[in-house]
This record gives sequence, structure tokens and C-alpha cells, in this order.
Amino acid sequence: MKSVGHNPDHVKVLPGISPFIGSTEAEARALHDEFNELTQPEYSLH
Repeated sequence: MKSVGHNPDHVKVLPGISPFIGSTEAEARALHDEFNELTQPEYSLH
């Protein structure tokens, strides 16, 4: 990060960010809904 002028102490890592990108907002929302249907919360509880 220093090589491009960024202070490494100011870099934030956000592993929970999952952008859903589509040609339209409706398509992006449909992708989001489809992804949420595949999520199985019981696995993350272990």
C-alpha cells in the first residue's frame, strides 16, 4: 500500500462486504435474493 501512497494503518478490511452487481437494480436485487436463499446460517453457528 505504501507504494501507491496509502498508509497501511488506515486500510480497512471488510470481509463481510458482498456487492451484488447487475445490469439493473432489479437484477442486482434478484442476485442478492438468490444468494440469501443459499445461505445456511446453521453452519456459521458452529
